[in-house]
Amino acid sequence: MGRAYLDLRSLGAEVLAVGSGRPDQARDYQRRLALPFSVLADPDGSSYDRFTIGRWALGLLRQSAIFVIDREGRIVYDRVVDNPRTALELEEVKAALITGSHSPV
Repeated sequence: MGRAYLDLRSLGAEVLAVGSGRPDQARDYQRRLALPFSVLADPDGSSYDRFTIGRWALGLLRQSAIFVIDREGRIVYDRVVDNPRTALELEEVKAALITGSHSPV
């Protein structure tokens, strides 16, 4: 996601990451990876529950997700995966930002 940040910002997107840890862990993660966007904490998992992001690997790991929410608050793109390395399909996200609609594969 860090590498795609400039592409997404050029399309008017704001990028945020949400993790299931504590606020200090989120700050450390952002700092350690030198991410150019904010990393927020969701220690009780309420945002994961709200967006139906589950667990895998015998319930030990959280799924990863990408959501694109337009200025009106509508989700125009979503992708939930088990492997965080496969969460970002940059061209699909760009298309959703440009057209304002999700075209599933």
